[in-house]
Amino acid sequence: MIEPETALSRHRATILVGYGGFGLEVLRRLLASTAPRGVLTWEEPRGGAGPSERHLQDLALLWFPDPLVGAEEQARNENAGEGSSLDMMRDLYRQIQQIGGEAPSEVSFADALAEAADTLLSASGRSSRTGSLPLGLDVIVLARPTSGEVLGTLDRVLIRAMDRLANNASLQRAVQGAGALNFLAIFDFENYWDRSEHGRTVRRALYDSVEEWERRRINAKPAFGRFYLVDGRTEDGVRESFHRIDEISLLLEFLLFEGQRGGELPRLYHPVGPHESPVATFGIRLIERSAGLLAHLAAARFGIDWLEYLAGIGLHRGNAEAVHVRKRLEPFGPKELDRLLDAGALRRDVEIALSTLERELTQRLPIGMPEWPERVRTRYDETVRALEVQISEKTNESIGKVTETHLAPLPKKLRAGIHADLHDETDPVPVGGVIAELENLVHSLEQIPEVIPPRPEDKEDLLNGIAKLHGDYDQFDAQRVDVEGLRTWWPLLGLALATGLTPLVHQLLGEIPKPDPLRFLLTRGYAALQWLNNPLAIGALLFAGTWAIGSLLFQGSIAARVDRTRRYYKHPDQGRFVDRLRRGLRAGGALREPVDYLLDRLLYDMALSIRGDVTREIGRVLGRLKDRRREILWLRDQLRGFLGLHGFKGENLSPAPGKLHRNDTGIRYALERAEDFELMLRSNPAIPVRFRSTQTSQAPFAGWDERYSRAFLVPLEFLDRLSQSYEDPFQRELAQPGTGPEQERMAREILKILEQHGRFGLAFRFDQQEGLPPDQRFCLLPALWQRLKGVPAALSDLRMTDRSVLTSEDAGRGYLLRLQAGIAPKCLVETL
Repeated sequence: MIEPETALSRHRATILVGYGGFGLEVLRRLLASTAPRGVLTWEEPRGGAGPSERHLQDLALLWFPDPLVGAEEQARNENAGEGSSLDMMRDLYRQIQQIGGEAPSEVSFADALAEAADTLLSASGRSSRTGSLPLGLDVIVLARPTSGEVLGTLDRVLIRAMDRLANNASLQRAVQGAGALNFLAIFDFENYWDRSEHGRTVRRALYDSVEEWERRRINAKPAFGRFYLVDGRTEDGVRESFHRIDEISLLLEFLLFEGQRGGELPRLYHPVGPHESPVATFGIRLIERSAGLLAHLAAARFGIDWLEYLAGIGLHRGNAEAVHVRKRLEPFGPKELDRLLDAGALRRDVEIALSTLERELTQRLPIGMPEWPERVRTRYDETVRALEVQISEKTNESIGKVTETHLAPLPKKLRAGIHADLHDETDPVPVGGVIAELENLVHSLEQIPEVIPPRPEDKEDLLNGIAKLHGDYDQFDAQRVDVEGLRTWWPLLGLALATGLTPLVHQLLGEIPKPDPLRFLLTRGYAALQWLNNPLAIGALLFAGTWAIGSLLFQGSIAARVDRTRRYYKHPDQGRFVDRLRRGLRAGGALREPVDYLLDRLLYDMALSIRGDVTREIGRVLGRLKDRRREILWLRDQLRGFLGLHGFKGENLSPAPGKLHRNDTGIRYALERAEDFELMLRSNPAIPVRFRSTQTSQAPFAGWDERYSRAFLVPLEFLDRLSQSYEDPFQRELAQPGTGPEQERMAREILKILEQHGRFGLAFRFDQQEGLPPDQRFCLLPALWQRLKGVPAALSDLRMTDRSVLTSEDAGRGYLLRLQAGIAPKCLVETL
């Protein structure tokens, strides 16, 4: 005999099994309805596990694809579903484990149920819970038997699975209350009382199945404790599939979360005695003002602006600067890194080498050598090659030292600065601000002026000009007067002139007329000339005068001009050769530019190497931070979609005036208003000061350097955590003694719903006949609602006595329930 369960076993582990496309849709609807209210309990992964490892606590959802349908229809079932286009809903739907892959079988079904049971009943998992959960297991099967073959398949796979679960030692021993293992089935039909042959076949198959399971129960074998039937044709009219699915989902919420397993309605889970039939049907409606849903909606609206603030976009872009990052990265800025290159020392080496080359070419290498231009070119090229080797060795050595000493602390300093900014207790920096700071540094590091190579023609033109100049000098040297040899020619010139001019001078002197004797001086001069008019004297005077004038006057003048010309070419300070070389080797010179380009290129490569190391390290960190920003923006879009599912429209995602949008199945009646949402949102408004405090308290960047961040990849977990910041002010007001405006408004709303929708039909219609028990009516209301003015009288008008009015554990959720249980199996078929 099954004993009623005690209050200690009001909840216990449950496996929900969805069969075919219908079962999958019910499971999805259940998750979509309960997750936003925050009633699901989650087993959080440990050790930084991925988002997919988050799973429900004490609840397992399994989907057994219908093996009787084709692969195409099965694929449609997988892709269909409420809100499945939203990633956060698809993540939620991953809680549903598919059984058997593409080829489900009895064995895979039994294995999946056994594995789920082992997980739920794990001693280590149960020990980590804050509350004690009674040892036991409920298995609820959801199916739409469209044919007798479906029922036969279900019976076949379930018998094997039940027998395997019954052999579980944890489920064999007695526990407080009812049996440790209990099974329920909820079957949905489109038109159960179809008069066609197909309809009669389905009814006969269901009847035979129920009878077989009853025999197993009588024989103390594992069997179903309840069969709940739902049909598309009821006394309320034709009901669409989504309508029935919503009602079934609501019944599951009632069974799972309202604590009635050990409360006043244990017969919902099993018959009250060994002779009561397990066949039952129900009708259920919900009146809800969900503070949990309002908190999740407010958290989503706050979260959108907060996430945009964290990403550094939108209206609430933060102005906090990443001072910790900036301070720690000061030694790795462009100017500081450039100072590490020690370019001054390298330029001094260049100056020394070129000065040595200049002295060698101008002082030690004779300019008059025939191959002097070739020697100049050769020594210049050798010097440049030697400089290249010398500077390259020094730059490589310098790069190694900088990398080992200066750049080694960069990773640690960089991550420490980012952590300090993201977790600053007074003014935390959003990740967008840290990204901007690092991008600015990377941009500045990338701004290295390009090294422009010199024109090769300039160097060649200069060297060719030197060679041409040397050719001009050689020509001058070859054609110039031999000053030393000229001295031997002056006597010969005097002798030649004396020989040629002596007769002429002798004749000219002889033809001079004799002057007047009275003129004394002229007479004396005439006498002297006549005395000299001797060929020997005249020849001697002409020879001596010519030799003296040439050697003394013309020889010095010619020698000076030759020397000036030579000095024009070869002067050690001002000569054309020296001038050409110095102009070529000084800054900007045609010979200096290739050397400077060599040095600048090596410094450029060195700067690229060192800055590249810094940029690569920053780039790795930037990649992680940008991953976080992409996750943030993805989560932002998920929250926008979540609000859109609840009727929030427009760019600002504001709810329309009036009641918040829920659904139109007529199963759930919501009392939440747009004003309630706005008031709750104001308790934690979306303003920068709250963004900063939330960043400090939530610490979403604790694992910012990981490959993935759970903080932004599990939307429902994010909402659950963020919604804890919101309190429902109406709950406090409603709890106040007396009758205030909120109590009056709530009373009017509830009374209106009870009056208009309190009378509803059962989910399955039976004709009145023997074996059909009357239905029972129950109301499960929060204690506060039960005291509202007019509510007890309205419930009494609906045939609900004090014994039928039960107290809900949820302060914002009330149920109206009709239960028809213990229906004789013969009522499932026509009268025989």
